[in-house]
Amino acid sequence: MNIQIQGNRPATAPMPVPWQKEQVWQEVAQYFQTMDRACRESLDPVRTLALSIRQSLERLSEPMDELCAVSCPDCRDICCERATIWYDFKDLAYHYFAFGYLPPEQIRKIKGPGRAPCCSMLTETGCSLPRSRRPFVCTWYICPAQRSMLGTPSCHADLAKIPELVKSLRNRLEDRFCRISAGHFPSAPAPKV
Repeated sequence: MNIQIQGNRPATAPMPVPWQKEQVWQEVAQYFQTMDRACRESLDPVRTLALSIRQSLERLSEPMDELCAVSCPDCRDICCERATIWYDFKDLAYHYFAFGYLPPEQIRKIKGPGRAPCCSMLTETGCSLPRSRRPFVCTWYICPAQRSMLGTPSCHADLAKIPELVKSLRNRLEDRFCRISAGHFPSAPAPKV
């Protein structure tokens, strides 16, 4: 749960999911397109970071899918139902620079047929999105049942290392993109006043 303190809202009130309206989503897409056109070459390091993230997530896909195949079918506390998932800014920057476009819409929580509200991407066989296109929290979060499996010899070694690497790369990608887009990065000098 995200925690915020704002005005009279309680400290434990969940943050509203950003960019839910189609018009706002299109404005976010336009922002990335505009920045890409304005700073094309300066953003090459951002593209390189995004591709490194994509490759890391793709390497993690098979072992994570194997872990989920063992742990999720019998789970009584399904994270895709319990949690409210969405693309955050880092997810959007990664997605745009790794794939050249944003996802078609923000993730939302929906009421499924005969089930509790859940992530809009959840199907009867799991997530409909490839791991490299999911919000990062879907890979970052490892439930207690999965954690207990991580210590077994049959568990893939990358399961423990790659999410930390991706987290670091995402932070670098966001920092680099924000510096460039703000005009404060050495390769994109700030406008003269």
